[in-house]
Amino acid sequence: MRHSGWWPDRILRLFKRGKARFKDVPVHESLICESKTENLQAHLLHYTYDSLETLISKINSYSSVAAQMQFERGRRISLAGIVLKSAWTFIRLYVVRRGFLDGKQGLILALVSSAGSLFRYSKLWFLNKNINWKPKP
Repeated sequence: MRHSGWWPDRILRLFKRGKARFKDVPVHESLICESKTENLQAHLLHYTYDSLETLISKINSYSSVAAQMQFERGRRISLAGIVLKSAWTFIRLYVVRRGFLDGKQGLILALVSSAGSLFRYSKLWFLNKNINWKPKP
């Protein structure tokens, strides 16, 4: 993906053992480095997901954790807020960040990301209403 805000994705990936540590967060882990960092001169291609199924599974998992974190912080959401946030996610990735330049894959990324937003805020809404969204055993 060359657009949609995914390129370039400057993330610390190579580090000397003992000079960096992971932040203790359940979603979007990152490294904290205690020394100077530099950028590689070449691109490091990183294929985050091996399939659309893997991506959807991760979005479902992350949306549950994110909804719970927001709920614990006292965040509330309305049904209109769910719709607006999901729509804005699509517009931001596909139009503002020019995801349309990535063709069909850019469209799918914007749609899947929008669905992730829909899942996250829908789960938050369910938590706010004290409704269990998880299937009963």
